[in-house]
Amino acid sequence: MRYHGWSADAEYNRIEADAVDRGFTHGVYDNGEAALRTYMVKAGYMVIADKLELVAGYQGTDADTYTETWTSTLVGANWFINKNDLKLQTTFQQSEDVKGVPGKKQDELFAQVQYVF
Repeated sequence: MRYHGWSADAEYNRIEADAVDRGFTHGVYDNGEAALRTYMVKAGYMVIADKLELVAGYQGTDADTYTETWTSTLVGANWFINKNDLKLQTTFQQSEDVKGVPGKKQDELFAQVQYVF
């Protein structure tokens, strides 16, 4: 959704997979089967019209093999150059229960450049 400088996005996915080896157990697979559910909500606001957007979001991934849901909170900024021809993006993300492991935390800083997206 986009309206007068505001943006909002939401997403939900359910993923199911079967391994060729029905006995394979590793990561998200248990006896050759995997089931994941992911969700995400993000919002942004253009603080400088068509130039600078501040964003924030929350996302999670849950798998049948996870003890806890892997969640992440993020904040970032997008700088648009020459309308949408070039975008410089930076995001800081804090994750909890990484890969479903209770108490496992991870902080990440992303930087990305996109040309003619």
